[in-house]
Amino acid sequence: MEKCGESALEKAGECFSLSGQYSLAAEAYARGNIFSKCLSICAKGKLFEVGLQYIEDWKSQGNENNGVVKKSKEIEKLERDFLESCALHYYDLRDYRAMMKYVNAFHCIDSMRNLLKRLGCLDELINLEEDYGNFSEAAKIARMKGDILSEVDLLVKSGQNKEASMNILWYLLFYSLWAPGSKGWPLKQFAQKEELVAKAKHLAKPEPIAFYEYVSVESNILLNKQSSLAEMKERLSASRRNGSVRGEILCARNILDFHLHRNISNFCWEYDWLVDPIEYSEKQILRNQISQISVDSLVCFWNLWREKIVRIIKCVGCAEMLEEKENRCCWEFCLNNFGVLEQRNNMQGTYHLVNPDADWVSNIDKRFLRRNGQLVALEIQQFVSAAQKYWNFCWYDPPAQTG
Repeated sequence: MEKCGESALEKAGECFSLSGQYSLAAEAYARGNIFSKCLSICAKGKLFEVGLQYIEDWKSQGNENNGVVKKSKEIEKLERDFLESCALHYYDLRDYRAMMKYVNAFHCIDSMRNLLKRLGCLDELINLEEDYGNFSEAAKIARMKGDILSEVDLLVKSGQNKEASMNILWYLLFYSLWAPGSKGWPLKQFAQKEELVAKAKHLAKPEPIAFYEYVSVESNILLNKQSSLAEMKERLSASRRNGSVRGEILCARNILDFHLHRNISNFCWEYDWLVDPIEYSEKQILRNQISQISVDSLVCFWNLWREKIVRIIKCVGCAEMLEEKENRCCWEFCLNNFGVLEQRNNMQGTYHLVNPDADWVSNIDKRFLRRNGQLVALEIQQFVSAAQKYWNFCWYDPPAQTG
């Protein structure tokens, strides 16, 4: 290289390569603008930092000289292949910080996304989207990962307060039902619950008054604090006005518990309901005339609860043909109830579990659970079977009476 100058750089590179002097070989190839061999020898000798520096130098040359830009387009794939090999090396070592150094050097964000998705590096992908200011995209990935609270924060950053508030309600429902050790009822309290309720209301406040009222009613139901029959009945009525399947079901269940926790000797006895219990109970609920514990009020709310659960069982059975709005609402309630994220792509649905350790998941054959990095998915048929079993056999376990 010293005697023959620039014309012998490629031969010099080959000599250094054969003798294992990879750093000198890379330098020779780089000086001769032999990009492919330079990056190849850097990969072979694990000279990742050196190769990355050469790529940065070529990019800066391209910015200064339009003639080199055309050449850089030709080596774009070579650069990407080299950077990907570097990233994969550190991925195998579980050194994600070093991995991202090379991912961030990719020519375009789509290449970065594709690699991180393929490797299942969702945390790194979320950070990448945030760095680029793509908060909506980051929120979608957080949902895919099942990190609902991170999704909420990202939705807020993207200005989607309404969606963020709804996601908090969804999180409150699932976590209240399936916190560790819970069997799905009653709604459990947990450390962040009141803080999250306050946040949901705060996010809803700038929205239309109807939405704020909806969030307030749902929050009060999910807090599940001790309430009078009149208060529970008012929440049920509000849920009906708001078209909230979740609110109706939870209120009906709470009111049933309220009845069955009482000594039957304290019930008021009325006889009009005996003529046609179902019709009578429907009219009583619609007219908002139930104000005390009685046999007819028990029948009313038992029938309401039964009606809703039967509707859910039917909807779950035809989950792929949910054209009616009410059926779709029941299906979404069922998904939310069990912490299942439905994601559709060209009419094909994938179903990810927010908490694979939830008690109801233990009844599913583990062979049908597919793990991909941080995600656990199941087939729709397995979810339908588990949901039907739950609602058919576990849909009401009356509490012990007191007194």
